Amino acid sequence: MLVEMPSYKWTDRMIDTLFAIREESNLDVILVHVDRYPYEDVSELLSMDFVGQLNVESLISPFGRKKYIRWIENGNIVALGSDIHGNGSQYNSYKKAMNILKNNGIVLQMRMQEILQTNN
Repeated sequence: MLVEMPSYKWTDRMIDTLFAIREESNLDVILVHVDRYPYEDVSELLSMDFVGQLNVESLISPFGRKKYIRWIENGNIVALGSDIHGNGSQYNSYKKAMNILKNNGIVLQMRMQEILQTNN
């Protein structure tokens, strides 16, 4: 299940809800747009075996890139996404991100493919 959280500080109730979704419904919870959320909140959940989706645009900017690559290397990020919404010229961001990621990009593509095949 893809879950989009608010961009402000998360409450305990919000985090409890994520655990309930994961544990009671036996669904895999993927936090989308983890690059937009408070770092402390995301890091806490990633350390508790939650996984995330990262926007490719966040990898192009050097700000935060190291932590995002570290999350990818640690297996915390399982998908890449974008906010293209029909603007074809922005597809270049994906290519740039893959060039930055190199082998990590290949591993990430395999994770995305595995998710899609497992849930078909």
